[in-house]
Amino acid sequence: MSASDRLVKLMKTTDGRDKMYKFAAGFGKLASYNAVDASAAKKADAVVKSITDARSLMRMLKWIQKGTEVQKENKAIQSGKSSNVTRSYVKVMRLLGDMGYIIGDNLQWLGKYGMLPLDSKTTQARAKVFQFWGYICALYLHVYDMLIHMGKAATLSDKAGKKLVLTFIRDLCDTLIVLSAVGYVPSWKPSKGLNGALTLVSATISCSANWDSTA
Repeated sequence: MSASDRLVKLMKTTDGRDKMYKFAAGFGKLASYNAVDASAAKKADAVVKSITDARSLMRMLKWIQKGTEVQKENKAIQSGKSSNVTRSYVKVMRLLGDMGYIIGDNLQWLGKYGMLPLDSKTTQARAKVFQFWGYICALYLHVYDMLIHMGKAATLSDKAGKKLVLTFIRDLCDTLIVLSAVGYVPSWKPSKGLNGALTLVSATISCSANWDSTA
């Protein structure tokens, strides 16, 4: 498959488009942080705002997919088909965190543009709480999977191990970004430059994984 065919295949997926937009947003944050003057920074911030709105629109109703995944995982637990019940319950909480965030993000977008009588900032803040705890569950799952892999392969330097490490780094970057939004650690206030750098790292890892999946 040619590179152009793989790109078309990537852009057909919601996650493929979303992560490319995320990369652009990270670049925009860095551009704003390093802008030569206030006018240039304002333009970069406007681009980031537009990208953020586009990502919110792309995620509209994606919570239905997360709900289906929760039902599937819960069914596996109830039927006894889950190989590790604790891990499965944590995965359910991870999915519920994602689901809660996407619903909140959908609602804040609708409130922002006057389609619902909601305060978009308050709604977004509540959505971020779901997102944060979803990421905490994701980090637990990544650490668990790395330990299991280490038990089998005795290394994380093989292809599968490196993939697990990169996925952990990706979600750790996102967790640090969201941590500043929920305010659980008041002293953690990353600059726009650091925020942009963390976004770029996370988006790059996601885009690379999505690209590999098109082969």
